[in-house]
Amino acid sequence: IKECDWSSDVCSSDLPLAGRSQQARAAGYRRALREAGLSFQRRWMLPGDGSIAAGRAALEAILALPVAERPTAIFCYNDLSALGLLAEAHRRQLRVPAELSVIGFDNLTYAELSLPPLTTIDQRSEERRVGKECRSRWSPYH
Repeated sequence: IKECDWSSDVCSSDLPLAGRSQQARAAGYRRALREAGLSFQRRWMLPGDGSIAAGRAALEAILALPVAERPTAIFCYNDLSALGLLAEAHRRQLRVPAELSVIGFDNLTYAELSLPPLTTIDQRSEERRVGKECRSRWSPYH
């Protein structure tokens, strides 16, 4: 979040909060906002199920807000919902990233095929680091 130098708050779209993974993502989102000096807005935690349709619906909800109250960036629950949001932005002729920044989560292979290419967080890089560290500490073959 710091690298983007956003001038406004960041919205999190399509965030189901039922499971452990979802709660961890929500906590990470709030921590990143805090560290970047941005405020958390509960009204911008939009519900969804991680689908393309949920991403489209999230953008529709955001665009229903008065222009002055809209976030300039949207952090989606996953790449699939981010791709739906990008598709809806394109349909509505919004310029991404000039008018709206969009971030996905998962770094799915096909995310790079979107136009513009989706900015996404690769959660697997941390999992790989932890796995490698565990193998080096506990494996008799290292």
